[in-house]
Amino acid sequence: MSMLGNCMRIDDDSASTKLVPIEASVQDLKNGKWCCSQAHGQPGTISNLRMSKTGKHGHTKFTFKLFYPFTGQTSQEMWPGHTHLSRPQCVKNEYMVSYADSENGNVVCMDSEENEVFAYMKADFEYKGDAIGEKFYRELDEAMDNDQEFWVSLLEGPVHDKRGDYFIRQVEKWSVKDEASN
Repeated sequence: MSMLGNCMRIDDDSASTKLVPIEASVQDLKNGKWCCSQAHGQPGTISNLRMSKTGKHGHTKFTFKLFYPFTGQTSQEMWPGHTHLSRPQCVKNEYMVSYADSENGNVVCMDSEENEVFAYMKADFEYKGDAIGEKFYRELDEAMDNDQEFWVSLLEGPVHDKRGDYFIRQVEKWSVKDEASN
């Protein structure tokens, strides 16, 4: 699966430690929660969850849609009750951008302890007809010209697939803040 133009891969053997085992059950599967694809390991959010009982001696089956934010794709999943699945521990954090290069897509941010955090935004990234990369760099340039701070919200999630363990980090959204307001 190819990632969107606002994502970067971070190779890290510890990514699989951020996958929690769950079962296909009423307790673990809920709309809006995270679940990993068994086919390709990408984390996705659950929607349209339905439970059906298949008969007197049959097992409960769960059907749901998974939306994969790092690829923009969806899949329809169906699992018998008690099937072993995994839930990724995805995190969102906000960082101030200190530098961005539209030529190579590198975005450098600072966390609260002034450590560098890296992200990626392809300048010509488009999604569903929206020129997101162009908009990102235009608003960043305007903020810098007006001595305003430019903040990004980064979503990060673990992946375990045939290529190994890694994290994906995505620029999810951004905002401009006046320096005096912080």
